[in-house]
Amino acid sequence: MSPACPLLSPLWRFGLRATLLALLVNLALYGLARLLGVPFAVTPPGQGPQEVGWANVALLTALPMLLGLALYAPLRRRTSRAYPLFQGLALLVFVLMAFGPFAATQEGSTRLVLSLLHVPPVLGFLWALWRAEKAGW
Repeated sequence: MSPACPLLSPLWRFGLRATLLALLVNLALYGLARLLGVPFAVTPPGQGPQEVGWANVALLTALPMLLGLALYAPLRRRTSRAYPLFQGLALLVFVLMAFGPFAATQEGSTRLVLSLLHVPPVLGFLWALWRAEKAGW
């Protein structure tokens, strides 16, 4: 691979590292909650009851982070304001997504764990952006 490969850029290097770490943390939290007997039956608005499984946790951890990185890269090339914009956007998405567990279940322990699962991806995403910017990307 040539040095110009976008996967070798600081953004992708730190972004993939943060995504992997967030994924591992969330899968560990989910597994621990399962061992402790936390039920993961949810009923999203307008849908029938569903079980949140390993695949759901993995997909909903990694996909938003990778999508955010993919959107950040071209915007960052066009404007120097991309960093503060995406910091705010990440925090806004975090706040908006925090209400999902409360609408999907009445079980307090399920709400708590599902809410906690939002933290590692947001922190990881913000860390990756910060490290990429610090590296002069």
